[in-house]
Amino acid sequence: IDICSYSALPPDDALTAVGHLDDTVRAQADCRVVKRLGDGILLHHTGPDPLRAAADIVGDFARRSGLHAAAGVSAGTCHDWDGDLYGPPVNRAARLASLAGADEVLADGDAIDPDRVPSDATRRTVTLRGIADDVAVWALPTNP
Repeated sequence: IDICSYSALPPDDALTAVGHLDDTVRAQADCRVVKRLGDGILLHHTGPDPLRAAADIVGDFARRSGLHAAAGVSAGTCHDWDGDLYGPPVNRAARLASLAGADEVLADGDAIDPDRVPSDATRRTVTLRGIADDVAVWALPTNP
């Protein structure tokens, strides 16, 4: 999950924004903070609906802070090294977050149960850096 337009914030506001994002994530069940990356947080979600969880975090962050965030969601096998996660799903999620608009969550097909796609999600195709073929994703707007 990345804070949108973070670099344009004055330093004190940037620190406050990161605190709001951290508080918002901590309030979400089934999420573990893997690491903080300046203007973003890498999460590991263990619940049944990571897309909805990410949308809730992005929407809650906007309501709490007045700022906007975007998220990318992927699933698959990751490697845990001293509590940090590595692997293709981490890379895909980061790239999806970079393509998501403000108050939007993008999730690849690995992260979505086809029987549980939210009714307000739309399907589209994106190009991810480092991946030869276009990727079909679900886009879910949040409700800030």
